[in-house]
Amino acid sequence: MSGYINDLMLVRRQMNDLGLKPQVLTMIAGPAYPEFAKTVGPLAENITTMSWWHPKVRYTGKDVFGSTEAFNAAWAKKYGGEADYIDASSAVDGCVIQLAIEASNSIDPAKVRDAIAALDVDTFYGKVKFSPQGQINSLQPPVLQLQGGQPVVLWPPAIKRGDLRSPIP
Repeated sequence: MSGYINDLMLVRRQMNDLGLKPQVLTMIAGPAYPEFAKTVGPLAENITTMSWWHPKVRYTGKDVFGSTEAFNAAWAKKYGGEADYIDASSAVDGCVIQLAIEASNSIDPAKVRDAIAALDVDTFYGKVKFSPQGQINSLQPPVLQLQGGQPVVLWPPAIKRGDLRSPIP
């Protein structure tokens, strides 16, 4: 199911009240946020989710941050707490522009645009590469599962940190 975090917390509680115990439960994207597990407590266990990015992913890259861990530390120092995928995607946009300016050795818009189109680079956010139509075609949004109240990356294989648990307790 998909919905806003407050709606998903309510739905999870209602499922429990009704005695619904699915083998697998996926909610997009509420369980990707710490508030979900804190609020629903044990009812969050083994719920899967997907997000475009998550602070639990582990990538290394050629961008200004160099790794997910370094990005997370910089974010926490400047803003406190954890960045979400919107924060991280905004930051990687800046990294893409920086890398394109460096690759083109120019700030000429046409040269920077061509350099962006030619990018094939690893970043703290994951691989960045664009299709001929200009859409990112390299992104592999992580699948996570709440295990012991913490998100664990299940997919993609390159950053996997755990295995799927079932059923929903």
